[in-house]
Amino acid sequence: MIRHAQKYFVPKGRNQELQRLSEQAIYDRKNTLLRTA
Repeated sequence: MIRHAQKYFVPKGRNQELQRLSEQAIYDRKNTLLRTA
């Protein structure tokens, strides 16, 4: 429970960075899927 709550206490700048990285990973994954298709 506590470990799960830690996600919400991450500093805003770091949280945005993580979100940007995850979006970049999704974008890269889509690109690779398009290439292989």
